[in-house]
Amino acid sequence: MSDDPTVWRGFHFRWGLTSHRLPLLHSQLREGVPEFGLKVGGWPPDRARVTTRGCRLVGADVVARGEVAVRVTSHVSEPGVAEVAFAVPSVDDRDVAVVLDGFAITALVNPAGWHVGGIGVELVRRGDGWIARASMRPAESPHPGIFGLGDWDWDQPCSHDVVVGWAAVAVSRGAALEEHGEARVGSALGTTIVDWEPAMASGGTRLLTGFSLRIDASAQQQRRSGYLRNLNGRYLRELGVGIEDGRPAVHVANAPRLLIRLGAVLGLYAVAAMALFTIVVTPHWVAGAAVFLALAVLTWVWPRVWVQAPAVPFALRASVSTVRLDGVEAESLDATWDHTEVASRPAIEG
Repeated sequence: MSDDPTVWRGFHFRWGLTSHRLPLLHSQLREGVPEFGLKVGGWPPDRARVTTRGCRLVGADVVARGEVAVRVTSHVSEPGVAEVAFAVPSVDDRDVAVVLDGFAITALVNPAGWHVGGIGVELVRRGDGWIARASMRPAESPHPGIFGLGDWDWDQPCSHDVVVGWAAVAVSRGAALEEHGEARVGSALGTTIVDWEPAMASGGTRLLTGFSLRIDASAQQQRRSGYLRNLNGRYLRELGVGIEDGRPAVHVANAPRLLIRLGAVLGLYAVAAMALFTIVVTPHWVAGAAVFLALAVLTWVWPRVWVQAPAVPFALRASVSTVRLDGVEAESLDATWDHTEVASRPAIEG
């Protein structure tokens, strides 16, 4: 039986400047000490504010814990899923709940990582045993320019090493209730989900057993643009999954800072003004008309481009699985760091 009743229960990060690819994401408690790892995809350099969520359990025992290594491989825009079985000891006269105890995701082959089209880490009961399952969907970006990809090319496989941490928590008979919730957001630059279908029961202490996120183009863009329909991933500025105020919450955003958005929007207006000037003042009116036509098509596909650029709205499908432990209390061990405060632990690069 473990002498350390601490358990991981979520993560959150937000880049300070803009959105990026995700070649490294790591969050866990090691001997009760929160850790976090995060790396920018390629360019530009950025600073992050990161949080690892954890708790110390009162009224329950952590009887075992471990890590399972999973290799997930697919190709761009194709989901990849892999799973590995592991054993959990039983405890006489008590129930054992198996919960996530952190994870680490590292992109292989391409050190800058791929755009995020989907990410998931889950613990699944199978017969008398357990499965650690990881899913990744490397995706094309809605932006045609790609920075910092090094020697990787589109014909190579997209591989990730995923380490899934688990903890076995022993509680009184009948005190563990498994719950699952799903939610969808049709179009957003940023969203926070705390309300799930079906609704989560109140009371008790919740811990995560799994989460899965899928990011796509919005339904309107999928209907109107085959180009954007295929470009189904995103740079991300913010990502988080965890237990907050006793409820599971998911955060996803890709909108950059106001100055970057202002620059992109003013750039669009400048292009429109130059096209108008070309039509009215110069003999090259055909070129100006072609630019106006391109802007009209862009506006039809993305009506709010004139105020939202450069961040492309996304659709999100999210699911979370939790276990509610009745009669168990949780003392918070959440820890938050700024990029400039990072020493050896947690490790943040980029």
